[in-house]
Amino acid sequence: MGWFPFSMNNRRRMPEISHLLFLLILAVAMFLRFYRIASTWFNDTVALLTASMLAVLQYMVYYSQIARPYMSGMFFSLWMVWCWTQFVLYPGKNDLKNLAGMVLAAICCAYNHYFSMLFAGIVWLTGLFLIEKKRFGYYLIGGLLILLACLPHLPVLLSQMKMKGVEDWLAKPGGFFVTDYLAYVFHFSPLLMLVIGSIGLTGFLLRSKEISGKPPFRLIAVIWFFILLAAGFVYSLLVSAVLQYSLLIFVFPFLVIVLFSFYPEIRTSWRILPVSLILVTGTLTFFLNRHHYEVFYESGPAKIIEETVAHDEKYGSDRVSVVYHADRRSIDLTLSSMLADLLQEIQYIDDSTAFPDFREYLSLLETEYLIYAWTAPIDVEYEEMIKEYFPYHLEWKKSFLTEFHLFSRFDKTGHFSNAKWDAGTGFEPGEALFDYHPDCITDTLSAMGKRCYLVNGKTQYGPSYLLDLNELDLDRNDYITVTLSLFLTDPGSNPILVGSVESGRDELIWRGNAVRDFLHRSEQWGKAYLSIRLPGEILRQKNLVFKMYLWNRGRADCYIDDFEVTVHAGKSEIIWIV
Repeated sequence: MGWFPFSMNNRRRMPEISHLLFLLILAVAMFLRFYRIASTWFNDTVALLTASMLAVLQYMVYYSQIARPYMSGMFFSLWMVWCWTQFVLYPGKNDLKNLAGMVLAAICCAYNHYFSMLFAGIVWLTGLFLIEKKRFGYYLIGGLLILLACLPHLPVLLSQMKMKGVEDWLAKPGGFFVTDYLAYVFHFSPLLMLVIGSIGLTGFLLRSKEISGKPPFRLIAVIWFFILLAAGFVYSLLVSAVLQYSLLIFVFPFLVIVLFSFYPEIRTSWRILPVSLILVTGTLTFFLNRHHYEVFYESGPAKIIEETVAHDEKYGSDRVSVVYHADRRSIDLTLSSMLADLLQEIQYIDDSTAFPDFREYLSLLETEYLIYAWTAPIDVEYEEMIKEYFPYHLEWKKSFLTEFHLFSRFDKTGHFSNAKWDAGTGFEPGEALFDYHPDCITDTLSAMGKRCYLVNGKTQYGPSYLLDLNELDLDRNDYITVTLSLFLTDPGSNPILVGSVESGRDELIWRGNAVRDFLHRSEQWGKAYLSIRLPGEILRQKNLVFKMYLWNRGRADCYIDDFEVTVHAGKSEIIWIV
């Protein structure tokens, strides 16, 4: 989405002194610029309240700590709005300087990120309705210079537009996007919402008569925000999902200005109380509600390596196997920087790792313990497969974009499960879970018990199972896992294990896994898995049903047994927006 130099490694922390100094200088310059904008638009009281709020929001802190083009885009956006404000409000005073600054800042916005480019365009278009006619020509020349400067990037823009979006991992925004966004901004804290809302309401009650002669900055700021929001929303719905909370950060400060914009200029002593309330409440919820530093810094390659080394020392490296879903280069670089070494070989999972290959790796292990850690989310099926061979889950440490798991083959000490609800059947007498035909139950073979279920080659779909999700106490990021034992009699058959989440006639999620991706070979029992995560926006739907069935697309006989469906608790306490 962006091509600012720091975006080359978008989640890497920058511990180098030069980078830290740069970020500090950038932050100070940005807040000073923002303070001057708010003060010029309204007054110093509004500017102080707004700056105080921005200083304690995780929304601001988080994006100032990662190497992505959001804070740089905010800096360029504020720079442009400052020059634009001076050009609009004070005609004839440093016109050339202000116009040149606005043009240069807009060009930086355009080359920083597409949404900061869009915001720069909105700001420039707003000026067409505000400037005097005698300066209209100069303003148009400035816009033309911005367009000419962006022409070299036009082929890249058109090429990336053809790529549409990132819908392979980002869902389309729903009707609760704005409320979820505001909840995130306010640390999911009713206390912070109450404090900020009360301070804003107090300003509205104290409001004085508007100063004549100034543009309607309050209306302008609201329009800027909703144009940017609408553009992302419409594109996400009609083309492909792109809208994330991060994309609104370029215009977010102006929404905060509106919140406090009714305050008249008040004495310095009277500002102490609202400013203190904002700073204290924002800081407390930053630490207690969001656990920012605890979660943010206890993550990444260094964290999983530290945990691995500690467990090697505890159990012995010869008794522990290690599986990482992480970039090999990042792990090697981190090991080198930590002057650490792992005695055992690391098994890496990546996008090319096939389930059968991973199963074969697990089947050959002789160690008592297995460490499974990742620095980017991966299909839960890998974890379920690990539990076949290492059934005891001893540790699960969660942080931002990092998880560390310890599994044991024999040791039950501290064994736990994150299962919230489960059900299953082995098609034994007295068990009834599926919508199945009793005539298809057979005792000719079975995986564990005495009976199993024959999916006849004449039928396209095996028995289905329905689960009413509205009856369960579900949180965002919970996930459903289906386990099914299968015996394939035809070497050419490859049925699909299907799971879907539906609301009425609407199919909200559909996922299918080819069974043969999990099995060694035909004429042998093996387990197949299917996992579906439950995003928060899905859980708000009514009549929500999970449906599972076997799609016998090859129309060949196969046997199924030991069906189990489990609802697992996800990482609901760690809600991050990337």
